[in-house]
Amino acid sequence: ALPICLSLPGGGNSGYSGYLSLPSGILTNTTSITVECWVTQNTANGWAEIWEFANNGSQTFGLIPVPLNNNGNMEVALQPNGTDIYTASAAPLPSGSEQYVAFTFNNSTLVGNLYTNGVLDATQAYPNTGYSPGGIGGAGGTTLNVLGNDVYPDPQFQGTIYEFRIWNGAVSPMYLAISAAAGPSVVVTNTTPQSLSVSVNTSMIAGQTQQAVATGNFLQASGVSITSSITNWTSSNTGVLTINNSGVITAVNSG
Repeated sequence: ALPICLSLPGGGNSGYSGYLSLPSGILTNTTSITVECWVTQNTANGWAEIWEFANNGSQTFGLIPVPLNNNGNMEVALQPNGTDIYTASAAPLPSGSEQYVAFTFNNSTLVGNLYTNGVLDATQAYPNTGYSPGGIGGAGGTTLNVLGNDVYPDPQFQGTIYEFRIWNGAVSPMYLAISAAAGPSVVVTNTTPQSLSVSVNTSMIAGQTQQAVATGNFLQASGVSITSSITNWTSSNTGVLTINNSGVITAVNSG
């Protein structure tokens, strides 16, 4: 059976009707947030948005796969008061294939992170809590909430959205890695690994380095790369090798 999806013909400018309007009041007192979706872009239309929450042209929060201010590389724009700050990646959203795109905003650290297929693409520090999504919506929440369109006269998004979710809170990188492996039909509810394996080249000479690679099997997905989520790497014999918090091994001596 084919998955349920939203097909957006898009194109043109915002006079076209190839988009989906959501109810008002979605972002109210939201502080930390995650917005994730599985999407296939058919045509790379400049400034088209996959999703946007807004009140007007000065209060917006949206995912832009082909922004013309960033060489066509994907970004998330957060604008509570007329001043945009972009979490801008260094790569475009590929067309013609399904991609898993997620954005997290952590109100405690004031950091926004943009992920593609469970891998961190961009990170951005924000100056104050006024940039939290709740600062856009206010007490009544955002009034213009759409998939495939924005508040400006921009081209509309052309493609398919297979799953769209909003979480009240910034999910963990581990969740995103598992979710990328599990796919759009699975809501990940357990991030505890059932088994874990580490791959390394066991033959090294002094002074050489290598990256250890960790793979986990979980209740809802197997073979998940979780190297970047592990920060407590240790060596049982630092006279033979050392390893840093990113899992980079350095050979010291034979052993």
